[in-house]
Amino acid sequence: MATLRARDEVVRMLDTARAERRRADAEAAALRELMDQDAVTGCASLRAEIEALEQRRSALLRLEAMTGPVARPTGRALETSLRELVDRLRWRSGSLRVR
Repeated sequence: MATLRARDEVVRMLDTARAERRRADAEAAALRELMDQDAVTGCASLRAEIEALEQRRSALLRLEAMTGPVARPTGRALETSLRELVDRLRWRSGSLRVR
């Protein structure tokens, strides 16, 4: 009798373990499907963005060909204006320090 109860208990534990494994496998499969779909969506989004950027570049190149080369900023004006802005902010607040 004790052997039968022990056998039944082992069978129940194995059934429970199988059911948990099936649930875990189903959850993992659903997660993989979701991640695959996210990857496909992200890839499509990146391709669309690349296409839009290539079209903008082509349009800019055509515009440059019609009007001549455009002067490229050197960065000096930006540095100067940022430095002036920081100086003004420092003067107003008295708390900003510029090195």
